[in-house]
Amino acid sequence: MIITKDQTITGIPLKKIRDCFKKLSTGGYVTFGVEFLKDDLEISKKAANLLVQDLLREKYIQLDTEHCRKEFPYTLDSKGNTLRNASAAPPIKRVSAEKKLQDLLNRVKEYNSNPLFPYLVHHVAVFGSFLSDKQLLGDIDIAYDYVQKVNYRELANERVRIAETKGRIFFDLNDLFWPEKELRLLLKNKDRGLSLHGFDEVLRLAENNPEFKYKIVFEEQI
Repeated sequence: MIITKDQTITGIPLKKIRDCFKKLSTGGYVTFGVEFLKDDLEISKKAANLLVQDLLREKYIQLDTEHCRKEFPYTLDSKGNTLRNASAAPPIKRVSAEKKLQDLLNRVKEYNSNPLFPYLVHHVAVFGSFLSDKQLLGDIDIAYDYVQKVNYRELANERVRIAETKGRIFFDLNDLFWPEKELRLLLKNKDRGLSLHGFDEVLRLAENNPEFKYKIVFEEQI
């Protein structure tokens, strides 16, 4: 999905709404309320309520029927998840997108072959516009998951130690998540054309939408 600076919803730039959605957790099912939109977008409560109605109508968000919490009644719909990961970068030619995907798969193989890393990437899948016939794509939607190695804790502690020697400073429990973040950074490789997602996200989308398609392009035998 590509967004431009002139796209708006309820008069609010779509890019600003995307940045707001990005602050919602990507680690699973998350809910929010009008106050979150009001505070993050710095708009009045009346404007936030109007925005919610438009987001519901356009299917960016939906009512949370799982938890039914009055103060957090909404969750992102599939279109909202797409917006959260949308790019404002220029379109990518298909031939370039195919090369980017191959480069990422090469990085996955390099990561998995390195005995010093604590994870093994299990699956990699593509979805979105990459599976269409379009010759100009927004970004490449990639989903992946990973499993811990048997000696995960030992390897993870060593990754934290190496990062600290390179000047990275950890606070509180952040060091516990560094190996996971390091994997994501290595896979993305600072490529704005890649949009990375958890594999559980595509499974949820496929479960909720029979028309949703994805294609597994890598699978590590565990």
